[in-house]
Amino acid sequence: MHAIGLGAFFLLPFLLEASNVQLQRAGVFDYHNHFLTLAELVSPPVSYDPYYITNAAPRSLPWPQLGLALVASASTLISKRQGNRLISFSIMFHSILLALAIFLTSRLSVAVWDSLSIAYLIQFPWRLLSPATLLLAWLAAAGVACLPIPKFRFSLALLAISSMFFFSLTWTYHDPYRFPDPASPLDVVRFEITDPHSVGTTGSQEFLPKWVNELPAPDTLLQRYSENAIPSRLAPLPSSVKLLEEHAALTATDFRYQSPESFTATFYLFYFPGWKATLDKQPLPIHVSKPNGLITLDLPAGQHQLRLALGPTLPQTIGALISLLALALLFIPWHSAAMAAAVAPKPSVAESSSDTSLISAPSLIWSGLFAAFIALRIAVFDVSETPFRQSEFDEIPNPISINFGDQLDLIGFTYPEGPTLTSGDTLHITLYWRAPQRLTTRYSTKVQLVDAYGNLFACQGVVVGNLRSASLRQIVTSYDPNSHPVIGPLKYGGPAELVRAYGLPLRADYLDPCHLCFLARRQLRGRFPQQLAPAEVFGEIQP
Repeated sequence: MHAIGLGAFFLLPFLLEASNVQLQRAGVFDYHNHFLTLAELVSPPVSYDPYYITNAAPRSLPWPQLGLALVASASTLISKRQGNRLISFSIMFHSILLALAIFLTSRLSVAVWDSLSIAYLIQFPWRLLSPATLLLAWLAAAGVACLPIPKFRFSLALLAISSMFFFSLTWTYHDPYRFPDPASPLDVVRFEITDPHSVGTTGSQEFLPKWVNELPAPDTLLQRYSENAIPSRLAPLPSSVKLLEEHAALTATDFRYQSPESFTATFYLFYFPGWKATLDKQPLPIHVSKPNGLITLDLPAGQHQLRLALGPTLPQTIGALISLLALALLFIPWHSAAMAAAVAPKPSVAESSSDTSLISAPSLIWSGLFAAFIALRIAVFDVSETPFRQSEFDEIPNPISINFGDQLDLIGFTYPEGPTLTSGDTLHITLYWRAPQRLTTRYSTKVQLVDAYGNLFACQGVVVGNLRSASLRQIVTSYDPNSHPVIGPLKYGGPAELVRAYGLPLRADYLDPCHLCFLARRQLRGRFPQQLAPAEVFGEIQP
């Protein structure tokens, strides 16, 4: 409950105001697509590859902590820990919460998610692994404390810490952090112009207010942002209105005007609860434009002072107050002391004397263990390849060297060898790249297959070049679809244009456009044997 209180400043607005934005746009975040399988939950760590741009992070539970949690739960069930019922209850309570969190990450819980009206807000069920791991940490400590023979507890703790170190070692490696280039609001506007599906840092416009049904032109404020990082958001006013003074801030704007008649002022700001307008310090109603969802104000004639500002909403204010109260409770001494006294077990005389003999050495043992781990990491794991840190790039099955404008190097590829693939099958290919420097160009990759005769296809049977007579670079740089005798007409008007361009006879029983295209190309093969090849594609036998 305390954690919920601390997070109330975020959780309360999220739950009460999520309906004001268009989260449904983010279809890729549908929770149905993000459940975990049992194999994923118990998957082992993945080796860190220093050459990867992004290393895979397995969504799994740590084995050492999981094992100790099972020890704690089993010990409680078997012995029932009559000596301290509060600890037994705590272990069972944490175990039930852990089982529930794990269950909700699996597809078995789909019916539960479907029955929750707010499930779509969570988006990723596997995120529940975070609280599950926190519960595991508590249960792991309980697993050590629950050993019936006290003298084994210290040894088990050493073994547990050691296993946790090795199990989590791959997570401790990371690429050297490099601060990104500073981005100005003008850079964001330019990015939105080139990528109209993005708004700010969103990829699906999912945080647009619900009142926005159509976006304004992305370059509306381009000129203003090029002149000022915080420009005026006031749309052009009627010619009869005289703007006497204006001050623009990040979340507020003030201006004084004089007008012989009433008019409507529009601001290039999306409306959202929290925006408030005052005219001469008196509240002024805000209207929302359609279909852009912009703030508009009906202003009277005369000389007036207007202020438009964004303030906290009621859920935001209440959530912040709850979080501040929860934070203050952390600093009240009686609160933490009472909790510690309630949970701490009362050791017997035998246990106290046994533990006292161990307490004299543990600080040295723990310090030595941690020092050994650090030395092992620096002297061994950081300087040589191990199962924890190794690279696939040291031995690439098909090494090549192709440079793309000194920005990228294609250094190899792999594909599964074995069964023969037929039409419609999927060929999985892995490409290995190296970036000699920070990329300044956005690249996309397309893989094309070459047949046994060296033909490079635009479509099955439509040849754009032959690698036996020219290099791939020569083919690509000299390729002109408009001058190609087959691709040109297809590009202009599809299969029907190909038939019309060459006066081919038509039939009345084509199955679909592809059928028409294939028969037309087969009739043209005698005229363009090099562009329509090989013969086997068109049902002919290659001599």
